[in-house]
Amino acid sequence: MKKLLYVSILALFIVSCSSIKTPTGQVDVYVPCQGKEYQSNKNYFRAFGRGISNNPSGALQDAEAEAVQRLALNIENKVKVVSERYSSNVSEGTKGEFTSITEQIGRQVATLNLTKVKTICSKTTMDRATGMYNYYTTIELSIDDVITDYSDLIEDKTKENIRINRDAFRAIFDEEMSKN
Repeated sequence: MKKLLYVSILALFIVSCSSIKTPTGQVDVYVPCQGKEYQSNKNYFRAFGRGISNNPSGALQDAEAEAVQRLALNIENKVKVVSERYSSNVSEGTKGEFTSITEQIGRQVATLNLTKVKTICSKTTMDRATGMYNYYTTIELSIDDVITDYSDLIEDKTKENIRINRDAFRAIFDEEMSKN
């Protein structure tokens, strides 16, 4: 009998902890193309966009523009953090030059890589009441593409002045991405 009581209490505890309850007076809302499987991870940068328009093409263009803008900003921010950390590996005499170059390159890489973006989720809906179209999309870009282009641009810009150690840079980049 005690075993049954303990199992019942344990089951109640697990059930009560396993789901987050929606506050009274509110309703759960499903948003397409969002969730854990659509977030950036150690292999991909990912970004979500949503567009609303009175025609499907307009909604699609707005959503894709928003997603691309978010993706570029995410890449630029991550590259900046990695560059700041990596610059400690660069010899003191060229550190200022490296920092200046990497800030410019961060923006270039974000723009350059947008041609390699893949759509991993898209959905169009129409609001019956208003006739407006909603387009949802999530796009991704491989971390490897970002690192390769970034390293190549640094090497092209700096030539003999600064030598980038790709392995050290990659290790720092991977460490930053695992923080997501």
